[in-house]
Amino acid sequence: MHLEHTLPTSQDELDLHRFSDNQLYELLTLSSVRMDLQVYEIDKHGALTETFKQARAKFNSIALEMNFRGKLMPSFRASMMVDPDMPSKAEQLHAKDLEAIELHWMQIHGNKASRDY
Repeated sequence: MHLEHTLPTSQDELDLHRFSDNQLYELLTLSSVRMDLQVYEIDKHGALTETFKQARAKFNSIALEMNFRGKLMPSFRASMMVDPDMPSKAEQLHAKDLEAIELHWMQIHGNKASRDY
């Protein structure tokens, strides 16, 4: 049974099915780098930037697609660097997203290790 997730995902029409596994990984890495660059950029109201929100949504969309493909466990994928001592709001959100992505993997694959990448 497929359960719906509540992670923010891309509003853009990303046809992730047309990308190869390697291309998906490269897109995931690019999204994490974009989030890293935006993590301390805050708009005048103290909210996260639109660039960060878009990169976060794309990261989550790609990560969920990779989970469905079952090729590489989330713990072995690129992700944004998180400061464990004083994480920013963006880092806290990303850490929660990573937990949800890991749980999604476990729901689909259980404790099975990923297949060859």
